[in-house]
Amino acid sequence: MSPRAIPSAALLVLAFLAVAVGCGPRSEDDYIDRVNLYFEQNDFQKAVEECRSYLNRFPKGDRRDQVLYRQGEILYYAVKQRGAAVKIFSQLVESYPESRYSLKAREILAPAFRDEIRDYVRAILEYRWLMDHTHDLEKAAEYHYQVAHCYFLANRFEEAIQESQALIDTFPDAEMVEKAYDELGSAHFVLGRPAKALEAFRAAVDLFPESVLRPSIEFKMAVCYEEMGRLTEALERYRSVRETYVNQPAVDIRIKGVEKRLAGRGALSSAAAGSKPRTGKVRRR
Repeated sequence: MSPRAIPSAALLVLAFLAVAVGCGPRSEDDYIDRVNLYFEQNDFQKAVEECRSYLNRFPKGDRRDQVLYRQGEILYYAVKQRGAAVKIFSQLVESYPESRYSLKAREILAPAFRDEIRDYVRAILEYRWLMDHTHDLEKAAEYHYQVAHCYFLANRFEEAIQESQALIDTFPDAEMVEKAYDELGSAHFVLGRPAKALEAFRAAVDLFPESVLRPSIEFKMAVCYEEMGRLTEALERYRSVRETYVNQPAVDIRIKGVEKRLAGRGALSSAAAGSKPRTGKVRRR
């Protein structure tokens, strides 16, 4: 063997060892690092593929919950494959219900079921779970409001009323109480109870006089007055809210309608007064 052949052989061995080491088993951390690297490079599809590779490679891995959440997060926000993301998140919460990543997944699933999929029953289940697993009172009140709101969206108005009232009773000092009163009033109004609705709307305005929701709620109060036939009060409320309500043309239409009804009442009164029998002789020409 020539002196030059030995170094060449050694180099080949070293090259083989280097390739062998590079192709050796990768740890869980290696996969997660690769996912994060692809994500930072905006190569979201490769990041998702790396998540899938990890899940196939480690069927009982210690970080499967983390990788499932990461995969769903990328699909939902970056790739915009919402349906696929929902399936991943659902798999996560079913397989690892006590994981902190399941809580984060439910925070995405709940509004997705409410607004995109419009599965209000599933949204209610997710919001109830979140409500029962948080120690933050404001968050608990917010989740409770969402339960009531989902019932309202599902046209289950009596249950919306029950949940709104329960929120008000359970969290009397929470900011969500204003929205609960608003939801409570709206549900009563839909069910043909304008007096009950007015009571709820008035409570919201009294408790939160500086709220940005006040013009909207006062407009609803005016509608209640109108529905109850209290037209003078309705007109006063419409006029007071006209400059602050977001849809001024809608207020103007309401004002004209109430003014017309009030004028009609006056016309009817005049007609009634003028219909009395007249005394005296009828003149002949």
